Amino acid sequence: MPGPTGVERLLVGATDASGRLRHVATVEAGLVPASRRRLATVLARLRAEASPFAGPVTRVRWGARPAEAPRPVWVRPELAVVVAYRGWESGQLRHARYAGLPPPTGG
Repeated sequence: MPGPTGVERLLVGATDASGRLRHVATVEAGLVPASRRRLATVLARLRAEASPFAGPVTRVRWGARPAEAPRPVWVRPELAVVVAYRGWESGQLRHARYAGLPPPTGG
């Protein structure tokens, strides 16, 4: 989701057993100004009209009423990010934190 200094938070997904992309975390922790700007540049090329998730996006903003929740900017699910987390509960990552982009692969 965009913010005044780049990406405000990431809606992170993972594929389920049937190969469908499911929302598993809304990540804001770990996004420092430089990473926010870098992600905004990278994700701008991947913009999409609709959500790539097979099901609903839950807990976009903790404690926000639906009318207050910011509107996401959807992207094609072509970018992997590294997310550190403390646990997995009811299909959601707990205490998720952005840890960067994975190293480039050779090839």
